[in-house]
Amino acid sequence: MKYNLNKTPVITTNNFKINDIELELDLPNTLRNFSYKVSEYDQNNINIKLNLERELVTRIGLPYNDHYNLNIDIKDNYKTKTPLILEYNLDSDLIANINLNIGENCFINVIIKCFNKERVLHYLKQVTNIKKNSTVIVTLVNLFNDEVTNLVAMESNIDENSALEYNYIDLGGHTKISNYYSKLSGKNSLNNFNNIYFGNNNDTLDMNYYIACDAPKTKANILSEGALKDNSKKSYKGTIDFISGCKGSIGDESENCILLSDTAKSKSLPMLLCGEEDVEGSHGVATGKIDKEKLFYLESKGLNQVKATKLIVNGNFNKVLKKIRHEETIELVLRAIESKL
Repeated sequence: MKYNLNKTPVITTNNFKINDIELELDLPNTLRNFSYKVSEYDQNNINIKLNLERELVTRIGLPYNDHYNLNIDIKDNYKTKTPLILEYNLDSDLIANINLNIGENCFINVIIKCFNKERVLHYLKQVTNIKKNSTVIVTLVNLFNDEVTNLVAMESNIDENSALEYNYIDLGGHTKISNYYSKLSGKNSLNNFNNIYFGNNNDTLDMNYYIACDAPKTKANILSEGALKDNSKKSYKGTIDFISGCKGSIGDESENCILLSDTAKSKSLPMLLCGEEDVEGSHGVATGKIDKEKLFYLESKGLNQVKATKLIVNGNFNKVLKKIRHEETIELVLRAIESKL
C-alpha cells in the first residue's frame, strides 16, 4: 500500500518535490516478541516496563494499532555518569514506542543501539519528556544492514532550565525516513539536535527536523552532517519555529552534505518560522563534492585518495560524534562508517 509520509510543517511549492515522500509499504499483521537487553542500572531510581498497546500515532503520518511500548522512568534528583544502554537485534518486524520520562534535577546519558539479523521493517517512535532543571543526553544509533526499511519518529518536550543533547546516527537501511519534533516549553530550556546520515547504493533518505521555541530565552540548534555515494538520494527539511512569546530565544541550523559520486542527489529545505520579534535565528546549508584543494593537500602528505576522503568525511562527522560522550559507541559508529566508505 502507498503512503504519503513525513510532511513538512509548512508546505512549499510542489516544484521542489520535498513536502513529503511517497512510499509503498507492507505493514505486518502481527508482531513477534520484542527482545532487548539493557545495561546494569539503578533499579531504585530507574523503572523499565514493557507493554503491548494499541494506537501508535507519529509525526511521520503512519498510524498503526498493536505496538510495543517501552517506558523508562527516571526519578527526580537522579544523577549518574554511567550511561544507560539499551540494545536490540531484530529478526522480525518491530513497531514500537520507547518513552523516556526524566524527572526534575537529573543528569543521565541514554544510548539506544539498533541492529538486525534479518530483512525487517523497523518503525520506532521515541519520546523524551524532561522536567525542570535536568540535563539529558540521548543517542539513537541505527546500525542496521542494507536490508532494513527504517522509519523513526522522535519527539521531545523540555521544561524550564533543562537541556537535551539529542544525537541521531542514521547509517543503515535502504530506506531511511526520520523526523524530530521538539518543544522547548520552559524558560531557559535548551535543545541541541545533532545528526549524522549516510546513503549508499540506491538508498532513499527523507529527514524532517523541527524545534519549536515556545518559551522565553530558549535555545535551539540543529546540526546535520551527511554523506551520499553511489545512486543514493536525500531530502532534508529542517525548521526552527519561534512561537509568539519566546522573547530572547536563539536558534541556529546547519546542514552539510558531501557528495561522493556524480549520481548521488541531495535536496535541502532549511526554514526559520517567526512569530516573535525579539529573537535571533540563522541557518545555512552546504552541499557539494570534497574540496579538491583539501584532497591535494592530504595526498601531498602521503595519503591516497581513498584514505584522504575518509579523513575528511570523518572530520565532519566528528562534530557530532564527540557529543555522544561514550567511547565504545563512538568506535562502533566509526567502524560502521568505515565499512560504508
